[in-house]
Amino acid sequence: MAKVLTSNRLADGAVVFLNPQGDWTTDVLSAHLLEGNEEIKKAEAAGRDAIGRNHVVDACLIDAELREGSVYLTRFRERIRAEGPTILFGSAVLKKKAA
Repeated sequence: MAKVLTSNRLADGAVVFLNPQGDWTTDVLSAHLLEGNEEIKKAEAAGRDAIGRNHVVDACLIDAELREGSVYLTRFRERIRAEGPTILFGSAVLKKKAA
């Protein structure tokens, strides 16, 4: 199964993903879908480097696949991390009630 390297940005706690250029992005659709041991090893090294430079914390590989041309995180937990809560709360509830 393909993997994606994810972490949290140390500056603000945002969920981030390693993209094909080796940068961190909050856009899961821009994540690098890692296939094969060599790609995975390179991504893990980039994660260790970013941790060492205090850019991210606890980088880890998560299961993903390509669906309809887009990166799809296979575990529901990871989709929630990437996309946010599955329910309305806070100001979103107030906006819905006002509509």
